[in-house]
Amino acid sequence: MSKRKRVFKKIYIALFVAMISLPWFIWAGVRIFAPEYYAEQSDVSKEKRNKNEFNFKELFKSGENLSLYIDDRVPFRGGMIEAYQSAEGKTEKVYQNFMRGLMTFFSGKPSEQKTVEVGNIDSMFGDTSGDETGNDVSAEPGDVSPADGAETEHELVEVERVEPDCNNAGYVLYKCDNCDYTYKEVLEPEHSYVLIKESQASYETYGYNLYQCRKCAKLMTSDLIAKYVDTTYMAPQNVGGTLIGRFNWLFYAGTNFMDFYTGANILPESDMAKYAGKVNRLKELCDARGIVPMIMFMPNKEQVYSEYLPTMEVVDNYKRTQRLTDYINANTQVKCFYPVEELKAADVYWQVYYKYDSHWNHMGAYVGLSTYYKNIGVETFNPWLLGPYSVPVTREDLITLGGLSHDNYPPETEFMPNYRPNVYVDGLSPLADVCRTYAQDAPYDCKIVVLSDSYREMMTPFIAHDFRQMVAAHRDFTDQCADDIKTCQFLFLTAVERDDVLVFNCIDKVISILEQP
Repeated sequence: MSKRKRVFKKIYIALFVAMISLPWFIWAGVRIFAPEYYAEQSDVSKEKRNKNEFNFKELFKSGENLSLYIDDRVPFRGGMIEAYQSAEGKTEKVYQNFMRGLMTFFSGKPSEQKTVEVGNIDSMFGDTSGDETGNDVSAEPGDVSPADGAETEHELVEVERVEPDCNNAGYVLYKCDNCDYTYKEVLEPEHSYVLIKESQASYETYGYNLYQCRKCAKLMTSDLIAKYVDTTYMAPQNVGGTLIGRFNWLFYAGTNFMDFYTGANILPESDMAKYAGKVNRLKELCDARGIVPMIMFMPNKEQVYSEYLPTMEVVDNYKRTQRLTDYINANTQVKCFYPVEELKAADVYWQVYYKYDSHWNHMGAYVGLSTYYKNIGVETFNPWLLGPYSVPVTREDLITLGGLSHDNYPPETEFMPNYRPNVYVDGLSPLADVCRTYAQDAPYDCKIVVLSDSYREMMTPFIAHDFRQMVAAHRDFTDQCADDIKTCQFLFLTAVERDDVLVFNCIDKVISILEQP
C-alpha cells in the first residue's frame, strides 16, 4: 500500500470515529450546560415505556442488554421520536382523506344525510325553573266565557285587576253600572319569554331557539332540529390505539373495546347473577351502618357520539352495559344507572365529551352527576341557570396516544357550570389518588365517599361543593379509605363502561372493609 493510500485510510478512519463520537461529546456538553434541554430530549415517556437499565451480569451472557441500554440513551432520541411522530401525524391526515375517498368509491355506498334522534331534556334537572320544549314562546290568555246572565245590555266596568305571574292565575273583576251584576275574567299564568340563544343545525350542532322568562328564568326551547349525520362509508382506522372518527373526533380503540359499541360482548346471565349477589351483600352491610350505596356506569364516548364513528355494524342494540344495569336494578335493592340517554339529550345544548380525549368533560360529568343526585334527593340546577363559562381544553390524550399531529386538530373549548361559587372547599385536588375535602357552608351536612376511575376527576369539583365532607378516590386505593367508608352516609361506586366489571372488584374490597368491626 502506497504512503498516499495509507494517509487517506487514516483520514477516513478518523472521520468515521469523529462521526460516531461527536454526537456523544455534544450530548455530554448539553447535559452539563443545558440540563433542562437534556432532560426534555431524553424523555422516553414519548414512547409510553421505561428505559432499559444496564445489568452487568447479563453482559457475559449476551450483548443485547448493553445494546438496549445504549439505544435508549442515543443523543437527542426524544427529539427524533417527537419529529417522527409529528411527520407521521401530518401524513396520517393526507392518507386518511385519500383512503376514505378510495374506499367510498369502491364500496358503492352513496353519500347521504340523516338526523340524530333528539333526546328529551325536560325532566333532566329537578329545579323549579327547568326548561320545556314547545312551539310557541308565550301563553295566550284563555277565552272569556261569560257566566249566566252576562248579556249585552250590561254596561261592564272594570273595578279590580290582579295580574297573573308565571305560576299563578290573575283575574279582572267587572261590575255593571246599571245593576249589581258582576263578572270575573280569569287571566291564565304566563311567562314573558325572550330569546337568549339561537343555534343553527349542522353536523356538530343542533338547531334551536332558546328562550328564558324575564320574570322567573324558566327556559323553553322551540324549533328544535336534529344535527346532520354523514353516512358516507368510512373505513375504521386505528393509529396506535386511537380510532380516527369523522369531523376530527377521536375515540379510544383498546383491545376488543369496540365490542361495547357493536354489542358483541354481552355478559352471560351467570356472570350478571354473580355480580348481583355481590351487590346484595353490599346492600346488607350498608343498611346495617346507615349507608346509601349506588352504582353508576359512565357511558363510553362512542355510545353518545356514535354519529362520528367510522362505518361500523351494530350486531345487538341491547348492549352489554345497559343489560347489566337493568339486571342489577331488577335483582337487587341498590339503584344502578347508566346515563347514556341523559347525555345524548344534554348534547343538544352542550358538548359533553372531549373530542380528543376518551373522557366526558365537566358538563358531561355534571349531567351524569345530576342523574345520581335525583336518585338521592339532592337539588339539581339546569346549567343554563348557573351561567356556564367557556374555558380552553387541555385534555387530548388520544392525540398523544396515536402519535398524531396537533396541527391537524384545532384547540377546543368546553363549558364549565358556575357551580356554587360562594361555597369554599378546602383540600380539593381532583387528580389526587385520594382526595379529601371539607366545605363548611355546603348545603348537605354529611359525608360522601366516591370510588371510581379517572372519570371522577370531572365530577369531584361539583360534589365537593354539595357535601360537608367528600372522599373521592381511585378504586385502586379503596383500602386507604376504609375508615371513611365505614362512617359515610352515601357510597357512590362508579366505573366507565369499558371497565364495568371493575366496579364489582371494588365492591369485594368494600364488603371486606364493612365486614370488619
